[in-house]
Amino acid sequence: MDELTFGNTALDLASSTLVCGDRQIRLSAKEFDIMRYLFQSGEKNLSKEVILARVWGYDSEAVENHVEVYVGFCGKSCAASVPMCRFWRHESWGTIWR
Repeated sequence: MDELTFGNTALDLASSTLVCGDRQIRLSAKEFDIMRYLFQSGEKNLSKEVILARVWGYDSEAVENHVEVYVGFCGKSCAASVPMCRFWRHESWGTIWR
């Protein structure tokens, strides 16, 4: 299986699925892109600007609110399905996956 892992959680790159134990969450394309970037970044704090540039691209017309909305979607999906998986967000310093 082609995957990225972080702690007890894996991101299946072939199926765009987040796996934690025996639970699986199917991600939308944008959610998958965000999660892949967070997994690849490890425990770094990432600003909205950095996520926006990396996931949407420098030429995109997306704004920082798009990052907040999609990170919120990911966080809610993960917390509802996999209680031990969490995002830590802080408006001043960014987003980190735990």
